[in-house]
Amino acid sequence: MSVLIGGMPGVYAQTDESTVFEVHSLLDRVSNPADRAKRLDTLIALEADAHQAWLSQELQRQFCESPGSPTLSIYLDTMNALATRMDCHRWAQKATSYIFYASDILERIPDATMIYLLRNPWDLVASRRRREPTAEAVLSTMMGWSRGLKIAQAMHRDHPERFKIVRYEDMTGERSTDVIQSVCEWMGEPYSDSLLDVPHVNPSEEKFKMESETRGLNRSKQFQYVQRLTEAEIAATDLLIDRYGLGSVVQQHFPELPHDIGSQSIQAKRQARRALRIAPIRYAWGYLTRIKRSPRHLITRTIRRIKAGR
Repeated sequence: MSVLIGGMPGVYAQTDESTVFEVHSLLDRVSNPADRAKRLDTLIALEADAHQAWLSQELQRQFCESPGSPTLSIYLDTMNALATRMDCHRWAQKATSYIFYASDILERIPDATMIYLLRNPWDLVASRRRREPTAEAVLSTMMGWSRGLKIAQAMHRDHPERFKIVRYEDMTGERSTDVIQSVCEWMGEPYSDSLLDVPHVNPSEEKFKMESETRGLNRSKQFQYVQRLTEAEIAATDLLIDRYGLGSVVQQHFPELPHDIGSQSIQAKRQARRALRIAPIRYAWGYLTRIKRSPRHLITRTIRRIKAGR
């Protein structure tokens, strides 16, 4: 979606994940303006290389001239100035975690709009398993997916003009042209068939690969979980769908699932239950030992996810 939006005339889109909204309040605690500028520069991870030197200098200037200004204000001012410098009238940022900050984003950025790309959770579990074979994939994926979806539904209901849900399976299926046209109309941007000519992200087993010789929106990455997940992993995901009370929601959004929820063998269900009993321990261990963030950020980020959607 971010690559596609970046193809719109006059729109600059960052396609890598962002955590600026997660940590801007923590950066406010940094007393040295130059250090704040460097840290924000690193977090932005500008993909427009030709403008990197300007961005670094602009951040240093703003933080040094206005050391008391909130990090978020300087971030927004700088990104708006960057868009103008690039002859763009708006900019976009991919950030999976920002669904947990959706209310804050719409409140703090009055002209912001958000698109939530909804994909079936089984394929997300399969994607996580492929990228991190030793990580706990089912529970960690389902916790974020279930709470994120609840937030997205509430935001779309309360702010339909500023928050849009797009189903991945529709965007990459037979209705792709209609879906992208509706996205353009909602954003107030012109539609062009060229927007459909996007690379297949992660087409091979390489992690987070953004380049590909194959292009275009198609169904090749839909419902791959049937081949990629074991019967027990599918059963475990089904069990969490039931545990979180999302059966009707899943049926509403994914009526074309290639398997019937809860249809696995007794042995697969037993294996799934055993896996889910130890999943919280595996998830917590992996989260605490591998995440490269400050302890304060880790705590605030975890609390945000626990409370989200309640």
